[in-house]
Amino acid sequence: MSLSFGPFLACFIITAFLTLYLHFIIYHPHYFFDSKLTKIFAIGICIIFIRMIIPINLPFTYTIYSYNYLPELLDFATHPVLNTNIRIDLILLIVWFTVAIFLLLRLMYHYHRIKQYLSLYYVSDTDSCRQLKTHLHPYYKKSIEIAMIPQTVSPSVTGFFHPIIILPDNNCYNDEERFYICIHEITHYTRHHLWLSLLMEIVCRIHWWNPFVHLMKKDFSLFLELSNDSFLIRNIPGFNTIDYADIVLKTAKTTQNNKKSIPGSLLCFSLDSATSLKTRIHFILDNQEKQFMHKAIAFLCACIISISMLLSVFVVPEANFETFIPNDETMGYSISADNAYIIDTGSTYQIYVDGNFFVELDEI
Repeated sequence: MSLSFGPFLACFIITAFLTLYLHFIIYHPHYFFDSKLTKIFAIGICIIFIRMIIPINLPFTYTIYSYNYLPELLDFATHPVLNTNIRIDLILLIVWFTVAIFLLLRLMYHYHRIKQYLSLYYVSDTDSCRQLKTHLHPYYKKSIEIAMIPQTVSPSVTGFFHPIIILPDNNCYNDEERFYICIHEITHYTRHHLWLSLLMEIVCRIHWWNPFVHLMKKDFSLFLELSNDSFLIRNIPGFNTIDYADIVLKTAKTTQNNKKSIPGSLLCFSLDSATSLKTRIHFILDNQEKQFMHKAIAFLCACIISISMLLSVFVVPEANFETFIPNDETMGYSISADNAYIIDTGSTYQIYVDGNFFVELDEI
């Protein structure tokens, strides 16, 4: 295993592709949100995220060497700094590693902080809370903690091994609205969306320099919300989509001027973006009128995410900076049948010496 620019470049390319793919899916949700496909997509995204968390050349990765474009693009990184033996690529790697470690430590601190903070606001002795837990029991058999915090924030869920539903303690929701909110949040938990969001957060910290990662995070959050809404509409008996959409709008209106956030809560009931909110409301109200996606589209989407997953794990592009050492004082190279061969491409001739690309000629 080795550390180089290759894995970072591979992650950059796959992130750019996933960003475009996610953006297309979430704004054409009725053609893509099938229960089986979302599971395949979630598994594929999970594997890709894990690969991005480990940006090194693995023993089983296949390296594709570039002799022209990548060396020219990354040539500046091979130069020494001033008159020292320290190269620019080493400095870049040190800067990346230092910032990534700092951001990851801060993320861990936030999760530790949220556990301490929420423990002050657990409620269980009120009639409303006991009734709410009773209604949630058919959908989640284990115990659930509910924290009513004195802030106007969007309801959310946290806790990777024990769910904690966060609600604002401002009496802006009635019992039915709280049930819809809580069933939404507990469904996030049972479908392992918290773990996917955690992987996304870690990827954002490791690839902090990559703008596509931060764009993908926004679209991925909306993808999880649409996926969750679709699951609730199709699997909860008597689910009222109009009331549910009203709650989403009500939450967005209540929290639009509030900039506070609960550190460590990954999934909020209502997203901040007006475009995301519009997309989600349209999807909720129009969901039952649409049919499931065509099998051909489902198969194509599964192929796309599977190929992306395989490429991200097993293929890495690398720049080849190897140069040839002159054989004599004339600065020439000794080319013979023993150390060289020619590949006829049809229009040009590529000459390789000692297994490395040497030159490309129009004619010999």
